[in-house]
Amino acid sequence: CENCPLRPLPAFRAFEKQELVFVNGFKKGELAVEKGDTVLVEGSRSAHLYTVLSGWAFRYKLLSDGRRQILNYSMPGDLIG
Repeated sequence: CENCPLRPLPAFRAFEKQELVFVNGFKKGELAVEKGDTVLVEGSRSAHLYTVLSGWAFRYKLLSDGRRQILNYSMPGDLIG
């Protein structure tokens, strides 16, 4: 939160001091994933909420024949979870 690489970008408004303290209280750590890794599995529940800091992710549904149907994309600043 305080060192978030997204904060200085013009797409995001600056936090007030109180807001930054509030949001920072939720942060438990960071999860780094490699290209092609899975963050969440379809049908599972997670107690965590993630913010994409860099790169892209996509949410997909597995089809009965084993193929994937991409439902949407996530980019830096998007929440996953």
